[in-house]
Amino acid sequence: MAYIHKLHQDALREVVARVSDNDRRDLFRLCLASCLFYCMCIPWIYRHIKIDFSRRIGIVLLHRVCRETSMIATYVRTVTLVNCGKATMEGWQLLYKALSQFTRLEDLSWDSHVVLPGFLMDHVRSLHSRTNLQAKVDQIYATNAIAGT
Repeated sequence: MAYIHKLHQDALREVVARVSDNDRRDLFRLCLASCLFYCMCIPWIYRHIKIDFSRRIGIVLLHRVCRETSMIATYVRTVTLVNCGKATMEGWQLLYKALSQFTRLEDLSWDSHVVLPGFLMDHVRSLHSRTNLQAKVDQIYATNAIAGT
């Protein structure tokens, strides 16, 4: 493993980028290989984040992003909000604060059956005018009952 440190940084970045394209779990494993790989993997790990409001880990992630000493927000490109119907006011306020820190946000998507709070949407529009906003729709199949004659 000592020879890894002698490789050019661009070559190492390419390795990390290719690993991140294949499987996120491999990226987590690569983080454990060395301090060097850990530092190179973190931006890729937080590039696409999913905040699940039905699980405590979603709020924990928002707290982690909002820390003043955290660089995580600078890596985030895509945010997916899941189970928005279970979000509390604390969750919305943390998301509001986190959105202020996402300097490179490209996509924000959420469950379509939930309307995001107006103050949050106004905040997104003012800070991230080029961000792609998407309401994700789950396909629902309905069958018509045909009455027999």
